Amino acid sequence: EHPTKWSVAVSKLALAGYAITVQDGAVKPAARHRVVLTSLDASDLSSDQGFKGSAIAKVRLDGGGTLDASSKFTLDPLRVDATRDARSIELVPFRAYVSEFPAVALKSGSLSAQGTVSLAGEGDAIRVAYAGSARVDHLAALDTIDKEELLDWKSVSSRGVKLDCQRGAPLDLLVKDIAVDGAYSRIVVT
Repeated sequence: EHPTKWSVAVSKLALAGYAITVQDGAVKPAARHRVVLTSLDASDLSSDQGFKGSAIAKVRLDGGGTLDASSKFTLDPLRVDATRDARSIELVPFRAYVSEFPAVALKSGSLSAQGTVSLAGEGDAIRVAYAGSARVDHLAALDTIDKEELLDWKSVSSRGVKLDCQRGAPLDLLVKDIAVDGAYSRIVVT
């Protein structure tokens, strides 16, 4: 016998001024992120036909940067369609998530991106799509073996970005325009 399911409906939910600290021990070294939820306005939340609703959020990252997003979502099955505006998000706090280049230290860099994101699917079949623009400013990377500058630029910006990825499928990436300003790179061929 199955227990009776709960039915939840909230027409409007508003939160402001909450700080959240996330400790991620799955990466080495462990990453700690503090996020300030400046505001969250959610509406039409319902548990009928999978938990669904819409939300508008404004977030400030403690390491630097802001994220404004609005979305419509369903959690079961997963479907999220969002627009977002990320500005000057510092990349150094996220270095632990890139393990492919252990001899590269990230000294500085910030990411800004505007566009739409969609997530859909379940388990390993989740599909992620993005369309919009992206910009990385003041990136500086160091070769930790030779203790020399490896990569440095004032800005790299891209427009007309379309990304579609899903586990087990080829990555589909299209970039219409790329502009590079003030780039330096040291390349060693052995």
